[in-house]
Amino acid sequence: MRSTGVLTLLVLALAAMTASTTYAEEPVQIAFLGDSITDSTYLEPAQRLDQVMQRKLQECYPKQKLEAHNAAKSGGTIPKCMAEGGTYDTKVKPLHKIDLCLIQFGGNDEDICTPDEFKKNLEGLCDRLLKDFPGVKIVLCTSTSNKSREWWEERGLDAAEPISAKYYAKTRELAKERGYPMLDVYAYMVAAFKKSDWDLRIRSQKLSQQYYNKAILDDSKDAERKADGKAWFNDEHLNPHGLDVISAGMVKDLKAAYPESLPHEGKAKP
Repeated sequence: MRSTGVLTLLVLALAAMTASTTYAEEPVQIAFLGDSITDSTYLEPAQRLDQVMQRKLQECYPKQKLEAHNAAKSGGTIPKCMAEGGTYDTKVKPLHKIDLCLIQFGGNDEDICTPDEFKKNLEGLCDRLLKDFPGVKIVLCTSTSNKSREWWEERGLDAAEPISAKYYAKTRELAKERGYPMLDVYAYMVAAFKKSDWDLRIRSQKLSQQYYNKAILDDSKDAERKADGKAWFNDEHLNPHGLDVISAGMVKDLKAAYPESLPHEGKAKP
């Protein structure tokens, strides 16, 4: 009888150790929600935001395994994301768990709703994530500046963009109200501009396709397209250097929010 009891305790202890080991070895699941800035499908897969962030975060948290999921879509808005058959249904719900979710909307939402409506939509998305993925930690992000170098130099680098700034202010406001970490992509870009680091964005996709039948990511064709003026630079999407700049800021602020380890508290779906 006694030996049977000891054996039972050993079996239970072994099971507990196995479960603990399995949990520790399971990667931290990180989801990226947003529009084309987050999706970045105009770049090679290894250059896109989710993969760049996974590599940089892995360097910061070497004791944890990480797995990034790109759940964004070009042209996305929060209403499109949450609509039936939208990216929430097709890319988010299929995930078996999410430990950390980075949300970056605003660039397209400003075309369909007011800043207050945008905030309400963002609240709704956060609430749905918290309901569907118990234990998930939410991180909010602003999006990019879409103004040219000339615009910033004419108005000064402390100017506020007339439309985008109102929506990004609502993102910051919600993050503060709910205690979510805030990754201010817009601020990272302006900080780079103040260091005269201007080449963060791809060139006009329309003109690039028209002249070269491909995306032009850097200054390699700027001299040839001088006659196009501001139109050649009219694109808010980040190039590989721009993604490197903003991801460095994102990782730094995530490390400040989670100095020891990234959250690993998401509950797996049954």
